Amino acid sequence: MQITISQQLGLELTTVSNFFMNARRRSLEKWQDDLSPGGSSSTSSTCTQA
Repeated sequence: MQITISQQLGLELTTVSNFFMNARRRSLEKWQDDLSPGGSSSTSSTCTQA
């Protein structure tokens, strides 16, 4: 799939591969931030309830 994308867009395969690798990393970091006990959503909700 990445080869097809790189050919269609005229990009190097390494560029496309790096894009997908970074997207996976950002996705994992987002889930880790959401699941952490001191996340921004939990602190804001406790602050408004006080």
